[in-house]
Amino acid sequence: MIPPHLVSLAGGIAIHLLFSAWIDLRAVTTAPPKPSVQTQFVLDAMAHTASQDDRHREQVMESLDLIFARMTDIGSTQQQLRAQVELNTQAMHQYGEEHQILQQKLDSTAHAVA
Repeated sequence: MIPPHLVSLAGGIAIHLLFSAWIDLRAVTTAPPKPSVQTQFVLDAMAHTASQDDRHREQVMESLDLIFARMTDIGSTQQQLRAQVELNTQAMHQYGEEHQILQQKLDSTAHAVA
């Protein structure tokens, strides 16, 4: 059986060797070759499409901003209308009560005269 301190030493050496080999491979890596004409055509088309997508996304975002601004205006207007309807409802309720009181007075006066 291998003593534990040698196992950990062997493991450390193995990791060191793997890491060294990886560093050596990175040192020899060369730049990728120049893309072919067909690949460059596809890359250019993709770049053009991405540019169009960006412009379209900006237009959509501007439109959404305008829609949200308009919805905020509509919400404010709706709140104002709701407040006016509430005031009109209160006024009509008060008018109804006053009308009922006047009707009672008119009936009392008619009975007293008759």
